[in-house]
Amino acid sequence: MKKITLIMAFSIIAVSCSSKKENVAQQKQEQTETELSSKDLTSSVWILKELQGQAVELDKNFPAIPKLSFTKENNLTGNLGCNNFNSNYLMDNNALTIQQIASTQMACPNLEIEQNFVEILAKTKSFKIEKDILLLEDQNQEIIAKLKAE
Repeated sequence: MKKITLIMAFSIIAVSCSSKKENVAQQKQEQTETELSSKDLTSSVWILKELQGQAVELDKNFPAIPKLSFTKENNLTGNLGCNNFNSNYLMDNNALTIQQIASTQMACPNLEIEQNFVEILAKTKSFKIEKDILLLEDQNQEIIAKLKAE
């Protein structure tokens, strides 16, 4: 009887130790993914694909694909579709605040996507990167824009 109890005790300890190791490994992987997200933010040009769950469809009156680039010096530059823009951003882990967006003021026939994109950038509070997709999130951590790495 003592042998059975001893064997069961060792089995429980072994299972407990292996699940703790798996949890530690998973936490390290999640931490690494977060760190990589911050680094990857500045290593790509991001092409706008969706705004508030709606696919961005360009028409012949919208001359360029909206895109943006983050620099390591906390500058954000890009094209809204017609007008170029620049801004500064603050980042702390995956928290992201885009500040003072300034853009050129060219008169273009279709500025709806451009205006929506500026509003979304101003509402951005955090981000995630999943493979080659940048997800911008609002204060409720709802996805408000999707961009794809170029």
